[in-house]
Amino acid sequence: MAVLGLIGVVVIGFIVWANWIYQAEPEKLLIASDETKNDFRISEKTDYWEITPTGSDAQSTKYNDTGLIFYPGAKVEPKAYFYKLSDLSNGQAGKIKVFITKPTLNLAVFGINQADKVIQDHPEVKKWIIGGHSLGGAMSCEYARNHAEKVSQLWLFGSYCGSDISNLNINVSLIHGALDGVLSPQKLAENRKNLPPTASDFQIEGMNHAQVGNYGTQSGDNEPTKNDEDVRNEMIKIFSQLLSK
Repeated sequence: MAVLGLIGVVVIGFIVWANWIYQAEPEKLLIASDETKNDFRISEKTDYWEITPTGSDAQSTKYNDTGLIFYPGAKVEPKAYFYKLSDLSNGQAGKIKVFITKPTLNLAVFGINQADKVIQDHPEVKKWIIGGHSLGGAMSCEYARNHAEKVSQLWLFGSYCGSDISNLNINVSLIHGALDGVLSPQKLAENRKNLPPTASDFQIEGMNHAQVGNYGTQSGDNEPTKNDEDVRNEMIKIFSQLLSK
C-alpha cells in the first residue's frame, strides 16, 4: 500500500507539473485572433488548431497545396505560436495552412503521431512540412524518421534530432536564436551528424529560445537583445526562403 501510495503521489505530481504551462501573451493572441483585420482564420479542432488563409486569393496562391504541422515546445500553450506562425498564412511569407497540435499533458513526447490525424483530415494538402519547437522539434523529427514518405521538409525551431535521419531525402532546416539559453550548443553540434548533409542552419542574432513563440520568459533562457517584431521579420524571411524549396 505504501508503494502504491508513493506511485500515486508521483503520478499526481507529474500531472500537476505538466499542466503548469507557459501561456500565450494576451496582446499577441488578440492580434492573431482578430478576423476583421487578418487574411486568415483560426479554428479549434479536437487534437489541433488550424490556421487557414482567407481572402479571394487563398486558393490561387503558389503554395495553396502546402501545409505545416507544428509540435509545440514542452509545457507551452499551442496558442503561443499563433502570432508568428500565422505569417505563413497571411501572405507575409506565404498562404499555406498551419496546424498546431495539442499534445497530451502538453508534452509532444505523448503525441509523436498526432500528424497522422491532421494529414488524414486534409487530403487537399499534397506537400507536408513538419516541425516543432524544442521538445516538439525533437518529436517532429521522430515522426519524419518513421514517415519520410509523407514529409517534404522538417523545420526544427530551437531543437535538434536525437535520431539519425541523415539518409532521408527531405529538406531539413535548423532555426534558432544566437542567445538561446535552453538549446544546448554542445547538443546541437553533437547531433548535427544526425541530419542530412544538405541541412540548412538559420541562426537569428539577438534571439532567445522563447521568441520562437510568444509566451513570456522561459526558465533558463537568456535575455534577448532583439525585439520581438524584428525577430518576427527575420522569421518571415526564413519562411519565405524555405517555402521556395
